[in-house]
Amino acid sequence: MTPAPGERTPVAIIGAGPVGLVAALLLARYGVPSEVFERHPAPYPLPRAVHMDDEVMRILQAVEEPPTLSRPAAGPPSACSSSTPSTASWPAFCATTP
Repeated sequence: MTPAPGERTPVAIIGAGPVGLVAALLLARYGVPSEVFERHPAPYPLPRAVHMDDEVMRILQAVEEPPTLSRPAAGPPSACSSSTPSTASWPAFCATTP
C-alpha cells in the first residue's frame, strides 16, 4: 500500500526479516498502514528469529494457520525448556491453547 502524496504512513518497520514481516502482517490485519524498510537487496543468508516457543506460535497463529516447521527450524532438543512442549506436539498444543 502506497500512501497518497502528502499522506503519512503511521508505522515504519525497519527490517524485512521474520519479525518485521510478521509485524507488518499483523498491523495490516487490524487495518493499520505500515511501510517496511530493508537495507539488503536479497534475503539475509544467516538464520534470524530462531527462538520458537508457545508465545511465538500464538503470534504466528494470529497471522494464519500454525506453520509447518522444518527440522532445522525445530532446533535441537536442548532448545526447549522443561515448560515448553516439544515441537512435535505444537500443533496439538496450539489447538488446545486458548
